[in-house]
Amino acid sequence: MPKITPPKLGTRAMFGGTLYPAREYEGWQIAWESHGAHRLWCHQFRAEPKHLVCVVMFNPGSLSGDGAGLAKDDTLRIIRSAMPDTAAALVLNLFTLATPKPTVLFDQWSKRDCSAFKLAPLLANRIDAVVFAYGDGGQDRNECRETVRTRIVEIRAAFRSTPVAELPEVLTSKIGNPKHPKHWKIKELIPPVNAAIARLLAK
Repeated sequence: MPKITPPKLGTRAMFGGTLYPAREYEGWQIAWESHGAHRLWCHQFRAEPKHLVCVVMFNPGSLSGDGAGLAKDDTLRIIRSAMPDTAAALVLNLFTLATPKPTVLFDQWSKRDCSAFKLAPLLANRIDAVVFAYGDGGQDRNECRETVRTRIVEIRAAFRSTPVAELPEVLTSKIGNPKHPKHWKIKELIPPVNAAIARLLAK
């Protein structure tokens, strides 16, 4: 397969970390930047994408460092399967510490953020749609609740000019948060999520 030249996003480390340039996996090209135990962003794309969709979750999972955990990261796989054919996915998180177990993040709460990471450089890319999927993480813990809620407000404000994909109502938690992508798979709703994003991109 000929090497795909990635868009501007993913061609350099933006925050002084280590760039892991696009590698092919399951028919996609995947690039990311790691900074120690943190994954700052992840870009998943196929040849010549016309659109960029940002998916905002809680914290990075298995993919960090040199990418040894890429095959184990089912969440990234779900996101890929939910993207329309013309769309690439930029995966961001409320917090950058990479661990597949949120309890590890809560145990290291003071290390939740990489101080080098800033949202503005990533938002300088043209983002055509945003999907929120950060779930209820941390909002049942007294030591985390206010920080999480403040971060959600900040992230949503940063995307206030970006169209938001409206997902099926069943993907909203009881306290009003957009559920993690694992629920797209569990509830067999990947096709409706794909359709919701495609409708938004077609406007």
